[in-house]
Amino acid sequence: MLSAAAMVAACCSGGQVRADLGFDAAALSDYRYRGVSLSDGRPALQVSAAYDHPSGLFAGVLASTVQFEDQATRHLGATAYVGWAGRLQEGWSWETGAKYSGFSSMSDYDYPEFFVGLGHDGASVRLYYSHRYFGGAEHSVYLEAEGSRRLTDQWRVFAHGGLLHLDGPSVGADTRGMSWDVRAGIGTEFRTVRFELALVSSNAPPGIYWSDAMRRSTVVLSVSRAF
Repeated sequence: MLSAAAMVAACCSGGQVRADLGFDAAALSDYRYRGVSLSDGRPALQVSAAYDHPSGLFAGVLASTVQFEDQATRHLGATAYVGWAGRLQEGWSWETGAKYSGFSSMSDYDYPEFFVGLGHDGASVRLYYSHRYFGGAEHSVYLEAEGSRRLTDQWRVFAHGGLLHLDGPSVGADTRGMSWDVRAGIGTEFRTVRFELALVSSNAPPGIYWSDAMRRSTVVLSVSRAF
């Protein structure tokens, strides 16, 4: 949901610096968030907008179709974010900000999250905190590391790993502690169209998300176009 890493790279790279506004549309075979399906294992459509300013300010929004496990129809989920990024020495960059996620038919799942991060040479590390993760009474801490590397002008590989820790008065024995998720794959570009194929897996415990059955490993295909 959060594309701040690309904006940090744009903000902190050399050369002419200017404000950028971009739009993106995507189709996914399965919408996986931190390894768990938010589309009940079904395809999803997404649109997003992102803005970054030479001062380091960045903001954006992503809207996606979602489907709850016990409902027959699709609904809309959206995440808006805003933050600040800057340069450090020797090619390093930093970022900090906040995001808010909401769902059209299940507002009880709405939640805010705050983050800080570091980036360097196509890789980034981010730490997130929420005092009511997915609308619950749980406090969450999520640590992620991700990066990408170009193999050729058109092909690249990418990887992501995350650790989620929950704690709070309503956390049971089956959800307390650490869970992980991983995502790795390959992508290519043809003009303004991007294709990605990724293997996604997670051991997220029952009770965190509404889609407990969609935690198994899967392969996700996505096609997106920038405007």
